[in-house]
Amino acid sequence: MKQQSAIALSVCILFITVIAAGCGESSTTAATQSLTVFAAAGTTAPMTEIAEVYRAGTGVQVRLNLAASSTLAKQIEAGAEADVYISADTQWMEYLDQRSLIQPGSRRDLLGNSLVLIVPADSAATVELTSGTDFGKFFAGRLSIGDPEHVPVGKYAKEALSSLGFWDQIKDRAVLAPDVKSALRFVEAGEAGAGIVYGTDAITSKKIRILAAFPENTHRKIVFSAALTVKSRKEAGAFFEFLCGDRGCEIFRRFGYRLLEE
Repeated sequence: MKQQSAIALSVCILFITVIAAGCGESSTTAATQSLTVFAAAGTTAPMTEIAEVYRAGTGVQVRLNLAASSTLAKQIEAGAEADVYISADTQWMEYLDQRSLIQPGSRRDLLGNSLVLIVPADSAATVELTSGTDFGKFFAGRLSIGDPEHVPVGKYAKEALSSLGFWDQIKDRAVLAPDVKSALRFVEAGEAGAGIVYGTDAITSKKIRILAAFPENTHRKIVFSAALTVKSRKEAGAFFEFLCGDRGCEIFRRFGYRLLEE
């Protein structure tokens, strides 16, 4: 009887061990079926859709870390695990490239955008974006822009304002946001009388209206770049091709982006 009990106990232990091993294998498999994408905050809407479409088609979960390009680049430099990096300007992509943190030959300058001046939807303000305009008089309160020291949309904004002779008029009234989404929210909430954001962000909100678009010759060309990081897993290659391929580009186009190849 004791011998039978011992045999039964051994079988139970073996069964539990097999089940545990199987669960561990399942957990490991599940873990490999996910990717992490560090993407500029301005790409929130299209990247959310791209991640969902890719998950639905492949079963691979795409986790998004959305923030200012500079913040993301610094996180990658500090060792954060990212498979793909999408920057809202070329400077931060070059920052990582110079530090050998993106895969050689993987970088693609993919998307273009516009820079627009926005006001609350109920504002009656009008303005001409030409040199000699008294820019500071067309709206009351603060001007919401990304921080020009490190946020791409803020850099473009300062360049455009400086080119037109507006920066000295307005710099003391600028509220500096940590990313483009925050710059948009300040205007939506009425905490700023005007703001400067990407055209693709402006069209997502019914709480603001676009007052004018800055001429392209007033700032550097807006370029969104994508690349695989040196830590990217082999599964990331397929997602990267999807992102930069016809389906991904169609989604970006629908959200108002301009494809640089076109």
